[in-house]
Formats: sequence, C-alpha cells, structure tokens
Amino acid sequence: MKEFGQYIVTKVIGEGGMGKVWRAWKISEGGFKKVLAIKTSKSSKKHHDLFMNEAKISARFDHENIVKTFDFGKTDNEFFIVMEYIRGVDLKELVSTVKKIPEDIFFYIIDKVLSAVIYIHNFEGRQLVHRDINSKNILVSWNGNIKLSDFGITLPQYGDFDPFGKIGYVPPEVILGKGWTQSGDIWCIGVLMWEILTSKKLFSGKNKEDIKRKIISGNITPPSRINDSINEKIDQIVLKALSRIPESRYISASELQEDIRKTMNELNIKPMYRENFSSFISEYFLDKIKEEEKELSEEETRITVYFSEKSRESKSTVQDVSINTKATPKHEINNYENERYYKYLNTKNKKDIMNIYEQKQNAKSKPSESGIIGSENLTKNISKNTRIRNKKVNRKKIFIVSSVLGFVFGLSTGIFKGSYDMQNAEKIFRMGVILTKEKNFHQAKELFEISADISGLQEVKYIAESIGKGTERIE
Repeated sequence: MKEFGQYIVTKVIGEGGMGKVWRAWKISEGGFKKVLAIKTSKSSKKHHDLFMNEAKISARFDHENIVKTFDFGKTDNEFFIVMEYIRGVDLKELVSTVKKIPEDIFFYIIDKVLSAVIYIHNFEGRQLVHRDINSKNILVSWNGNIKLSDFGITLPQYGDFDPFGKIGYVPPEVILGKGWTQSGDIWCIGVLMWEILTSKKLFSGKNKEDIKRKIISGNITPPSRINDSINEKIDQIVLKALSRIPESRYISASELQEDIRKTMNELNIKPMYRENFSSFISEYFLDKIKEEEKELSEEETRITVYFSEKSRESKSTVQDVSINTKATPKHEINNYENERYYKYLNTKNKKDIMNIYEQKQNAKSKPSESGIIGSENLTKNISKNTRIRNKKVNRKKIFIVSSVLGFVFGLSTGIFKGSYDMQNAEKIFRMGVILTKEKNFHQAKELFEISADISGLQEVKYIAESIGKGTERIE
C-alpha cells in the first residue's frame, strides 16, 4: 500500500501516456470508507502542464456521463488527481467480450457518449475539444452507466498548443497539419461507432506512418458489410461522421445525437434503460463482477486495519516512568494497554482471545524492557492516587445492545467469510462483554474501542462511549 496525502492506494488499474491510475481509499475519522481512483502524472514538464490542465478542467465538469473529479494534490514531487472509481470495464473490453453488439445496445452507448461530448463542447462557451475520444476512455459501469474520462488534452480549438491525440482516432485534417476543431471529435465518434458495430479496429498498420496514410486515403468499409445485422441507415450515420471533409460531417454533436434518435424511431428500436443495460453486462461479466467485489471487500478490511493501526500509533506516546514517580496518568495506561492488544491484532495466529487475556494478566507483574513499570506496580500507584467508580452505568442497556450486536457480528462474519480481522473483532467484543459483567469498565472500554476500529460498526463505538460516560476518575 502507498499513501498519497490522505489517500491510500492499493492497486494499479490503468496506465497511459500521461501516467498511472490507481485504485485508492479514503477513510475519515468517523470510519467512513470510500473507494476512489487516483491518477498520477509522469515527471516531465510537458506532462505536468497537461496534468494541471486536466485537473482544472475536469474538476468543474458536472455531468452524469463524465467521470467526476474530487481533488488534486502533490506528494513526494508527484502530482495526483482524485476521481470517482467506476466499478466496471472500459468500452474496448466490453466490445471484445460481447463480439457482436446488438443495435439497441449500440444506440444506448453512443447516445450517452454524445451527451457527454455535447456538454464539453458547450462548456462555458470555451469551444473545448476532447481530442481523445476512444474505446479505452469510455467506462461502462456494472450499474449500467456510461462515463467519458481522460481530459488531459481537452483544450479550446484554435489554441496555440494543439496536442495530437491517439493515432488510430486522429482525424485526417489534424494529420495534414490543420489542427483540431470540434468537428475532429465527431470524426473520433465515427471511428468509435464503426468499431463498436464491427468489433474490429478501423485503422491499423505496421507503424504510425502506415496508420496515418490509411486515415488520409484508405478505404472505409460500411459496417453492414462486416456485420450483416446492421441496418444500412446506421451505415449512413457512421459514414457521414467519417467524412474526410470536415464540412461534410455533422455540424455538431447535437445534430449527430438527433439523427441517432431519429433513426432509432424509424427502425422501431425501443429506448434502452439503464437497468436493462446493466442486466446485459451482467450476462457477460458475472465472474468479473464477483471477483471485483471480493477484491474490494478484502481491500476494505486491510485498509481498515491499516488505518486503525496508523491512527493508534500517531496517538500513542509511551514515556519512561520510574517506579517511585507520581501515579501514571490514565491516558498513558490506555496507550500502554492498547499497544499490547494491537500487537495481538496484527498477528495471524489463531489463539483464543482468552489465552491472550491470560497472558496479559501474567505479564502484569513484569516490568517492560523499555523501563515502563509493570502493571502490578501501576496498579499499586493508581490505588494510592486514583479510584474508579461507576457512575450510573446503564448495564441493562449495554447488555441488550450487546445481544443485538452478537447477531450483527455473526452476519458480518458471514459477509466477510474468511476474514480473520472480523473474527478478531467479534472475539474482542465478547471479551469486552465479559469484563463489563465483572465491572472492569476501564479495560472493557478499551476492548470495545479496538473492536469498533476493526469492525467499523457504529453500535460498538456507541457502547465504548457509553461506558466512558458512565465512569469518571476521582483524584
């Protein structure tokens, strides 16, 4: 695991010309967990400038078919962008898996992509051009949504800086040195439509120069000649978008979308709803969906433990204490005891919690190597200066909630089957209940706090707080 500021990255999920994309997590103090995507930049000045542009532009976009940007930062001389994590696949993988995309699915995808492009082209009147519309930059979520991503070279048309784009999608006028316009994005969508309908690459070659030559003058076969299920009216839309004369293409993405919807009506193709598209995806990617959910579940458990450990380490300050000094303050006792329990949590043995508790009791008579006084001496000093008394602890309320939580933990253990950490949380919680019955509220509170950290259950945290409010120290 690697940290980017307040985020923890776990896995590389993509890599391109600008840098890498990671799966990441953010955990707030309240135990709130959110999975995100973090994009990092390559180290060159050129890439930094484009990266900054992407962050500034994408952070202001707000459209359901555009990947959202949440944050931008820098750590260890590396810039990063925090984006929403899309649980799904890119369009390239969808097409290669399905092989033959049905017409209603085709129309659904293209309509969503066009909605995103229309938004970008009209954004704040800046005449933006995406320049990088391709099947890898269109994300398909398991819940049926379509999202356009990657805005590293999204800049106004006719600007001084005019990035080239992905070779297989670059329009002929750009190759000839005339620069990008919004009509160039229409060409990209034309290439995209052709490839969705045929499940093939439109422009490929031995090298970049060979591909450029084909884009400028190569033959473009109508999709219906490759996929005989395609209606010729769809051919007309695709070939118009792929006109080598920009003025002969659709005037705008809006005009193309209108023609798409008109053709759907003429062919009596019913509009596709997100739920239907989600069901279609599930038929082909059920195993991958389960695999991703399993990965996320395991990551969430590891991240929770990692965050909890780091949080405790940052709060713990163990100081040397002489046997003859003043009684040890309560917060130091807490840190000392919590450290012992957390060492247990980080081990992967399968000893019963009762054995660990007995070892803890036996260790009370031994001073630590670092000079910290033994628990027996601590107890003597505390008994001279401090006494803990119970102040209206509502034990009945605690035990009622405890019974409910027994069921909750059982359910949690079932959901996270095979998760050793959830089993630890349950054992520690039950130990806390035993200590509560023995009126050992101080140590019970510690166990409930540790259990709450690991499980993330607010009910356990409530019990720990209830015990904390029910006791007070009298000097």
